[in-house]
Amino acid sequence: MYNLCNFHELTVVNLLYKKQNILKNDSLLQQLTIHIIEYLQKYEFVYVFQKLHFNINDFNIHFGIVPRYKRNFEYNQLFFSGSNRFFGISKSILHENYVMISNGSWNHNYKKYYPIIENRRIKLGVTFNSYNIKTYCKQITVFIQNYSKKEYWFGWEDEDFHIWISREKQVLNMLFKEINFDYSIYIKFHPKMDKKYIEYFKNNIGFDVLKYHELDVTVEKVATESYCCIVNSGFSAVELCKLGIPIFYLDDYYSTIPMKYFALKDFHKIRNFEIVDLPCQKQAIDFITSQMFHVEEVSKKIFEEYIQKC
Repeated sequence: MYNLCNFHELTVVNLLYKKQNILKNDSLLQQLTIHIIEYLQKYEFVYVFQKLHFNINDFNIHFGIVPRYKRNFEYNQLFFSGSNRFFGISKSILHENYVMISNGSWNHNYKKYYPIIENRRIKLGVTFNSYNIKTYCKQITVFIQNYSKKEYWFGWEDEDFHIWISREKQVLNMLFKEINFDYSIYIKFHPKMDKKYIEYFKNNIGFDVLKYHELDVTVEKVATESYCCIVNSGFSAVELCKLGIPIFYLDDYYSTIPMKYFALKDFHKIRNFEIVDLPCQKQAIDFITSQMFHVEEVSKKIFEEYIQKC
């Protein structure tokens, strides 16, 4: 059984009823839906569409994270364990016609990664600025992981709130042990973060010396103004790597991508690091682009083991 979750509903209906000229100006999600459904029909696979109470042992192909499913136990497993029969597909910030494939889990700890293709970034036209260490700058920006019951990793259970705030306190405690308050520490919230959680953070984080970026400030502006950034999860690390900003991290357990390719772990060298200490930008961007595939390649990539056996 193949479970398709969060694909383009109208497109699926039209395909099932074999309507002609389905779409004219189709979106990436519509294109992806067409390619996957047509492939399943071609090989006569049995499938269901957006089945919530699915079996994790079924073959699952999901597009993006579906917030309303968070309380479903088996959906939760796709974030906190691995499955040999799961593929997660998400949009890429690096190329509009390519998507990321998460093979085995949404969580980077349980994924199976595709081999790094040397110079893959060049083929996809992804460029980057070389690292720029601004020794004169005394501002460090800490990216706070988004807490939301509607998005991403937190909000699965009521106690997640305490995990979230405790984790951010630990990051700041470890940081201040290394910098001794002689840097300005700015906080960067996710632009979609709920205001009530922003206010709770400010009132309860326990550090009066923190400063805050405006909610809508761009990653580019943050990079321009920062000596370095701290990012424990998310594609902000990819953006900052492309911009040439040095990145550090403490714990990337809740990340969809491994921070080791983009950031230096722990803060011991944060005051006196050199370029040689930082992760290789070429390898980092080759890594992330090697996990990306053109919308027309996705079906073949997901079912390549089956194709090889035919």
